[in-house]
Amino acid sequence: VKFPPDIYYKIFTHRPIEDLCANSPRNYAKLPAKHTSHNKNDHLQEEDHSGWYHRIENNGWRPVSDTFWLSTDSIVVEDKKESEFHFSKLKRRQDLEKKRKLRKIEWMRQMYYSGSLEAKSTHRETLGLIHTATKGLIRAFEDGGIDSVMEWEVDEVLNWTNTLNFDEYIASWKEIATSNSSANFKGIFFRILFRIKMEYEEFLSSPNPANVNTILPQW
Repeated sequence: VKFPPDIYYKIFTHRPIEDLCANSPRNYAKLPAKHTSHNKNDHLQEEDHSGWYHRIENNGWRPVSDTFWLSTDSIVVEDKKESEFHFSKLKRRQDLEKKRKLRKIEWMRQMYYSGSLEAKSTHRETLGLIHTATKGLIRAFEDGGIDSVMEWEVDEVLNWTNTLNFDEYIASWKEIATSNSSANFKGIFFRILFRIKMEYEEFLSSPNPANVNTILPQW
């Protein structure tokens, strides 16, 4: 443990930003000639993706210190790995759902093997069914991969345990140490200023200002 600690930050947007190049990633300078574009030969050539637009995510975790300029920082180097960004919105949504399901399964496996995955019910037969279902689910994932397990099956097992709700846990974790919306802050800030202004005017118009309470915003 050292002091002061290293603080890292990441920039997020409250609204999505459209990457126009991702919608048409092909290299239009290398399009096939007109006499070959309508060729109906059975042996179709595989499309060459060389020179296509490839998105690189540069919004990594950045330290609030001078070590930002040092390339030896393991956290910054690891977070600068290229991430695939598919031009299809449907494919991106499917990849996101698959990643979320994988995190749920890994979370459940970690708690199962550590012995912290306990059932809510005290009925002996119910406990046996939950234990069998959990064990079978984990074994199916380890043998057949993520596609052999449905997300609703993982949710059912987690709902029968006394563990935290995974989706609520992730949502609350994302809100920790993040700034609120500037619009929300603006509304609260100006409401407080307006209330202080009104109380201050009341203070000035009072015949005996000494008897007026201290002007503080009431929460």
